[in-house]
Amino acid sequence: MKNTTAIVILNYKNYQDTINCIKSILDSNSRDYFIIVVDNASNNGSLGEIEKQLAPVTQVRHWAGQTDFSQGVLLVDNKNNSGYAAGNNVGLRIGYQLGATHLMVLNNDTLFTDDALDKLKAVVTGADDIICTGPLLLKGDGGIDYNCAKRRPRPLDFFRFSYFGKWLKTEEWRKEYYYMIKYPTLNQVTDVDIISGSCMLFDAQKFAEIGFFDEHTFLYYEEAIIHEKARKKGWKMVLVPQAKVVHLGAQSTTGHSTSLFMLNCEYNSLKYYLKSHRGFSNVMVGLLSSGSWWFINMYTAKRKLKF
Repeated sequence: MKNTTAIVILNYKNYQDTINCIKSILDSNSRDYFIIVVDNASNNGSLGEIEKQLAPVTQVRHWAGQTDFSQGVLLVDNKNNSGYAAGNNVGLRIGYQLGATHLMVLNNDTLFTDDALDKLKAVVTGADDIICTGPLLLKGDGGIDYNCAKRRPRPLDFFRFSYFGKWLKTEEWRKEYYYMIKYPTLNQVTDVDIISGSCMLFDAQKFAEIGFFDEHTFLYYEEAIIHEKARKKGWKMVLVPQAKVVHLGAQSTTGHSTSLFMLNCEYNSLKYYLKSHRGFSNVMVGLLSSGSWWFINMYTAKRKLKF
């Protein structure tokens, strides 16, 4: 399948966002792609709703081991909610199996603009040293989602990311950590460390070579792990600011979830990332993740005491 992109969208319960995302892709000027929707055990009729609303405007099929699919939307029913990495990997492996030369991971709370896909693909195609490209992410109000491009975290950063380290997030640090704060008018293709998982376009062969996403995490640190795996191969991640995608979820981001489940996901993913992909000792992993550990314990105690 020559120069074709499989766009993988993970759905969990919020099928209307997924439908809106897909419609924005269909309305764009993008070419040579097909869409794979993986439903992560929503158990709310998501795939049926997606099929009902999209069937009038594009081909919709259910995954049944097809060996040929190159246009429209392919629906995949993942019987277990296996998290971000494993859920996306289901669709990525199908796209790769179907012969896609490029694989895009796209959050369902995003909207395409114009020919973003073609601009991302033009940079990664034929580049021996690039594994992934990402767009400039815009918030719903038109501002920049600075998470679109970040540098590799340094040890002290992991404490900054915790509730207790908020006071260390100075403006000077923000300018140094987020590329688009440091270079707000950036308009050229730029090597970065970490591309946001909201929208990532991969060279399919390279992505397959590093095993797609690491399934040891349920949620959080997936992009940072990809950076470490690509770094060992000598491959780069690249921001393409000419390509723009709207990330509606960035509009309401507040930093830390108040869900104990989400907090534990972040804590466990952080420990795994530090130990398995950054090579820190058990002592250093404990120190660097201590901010998250103390916040989880504070949060748990607060709920028990009902403050």
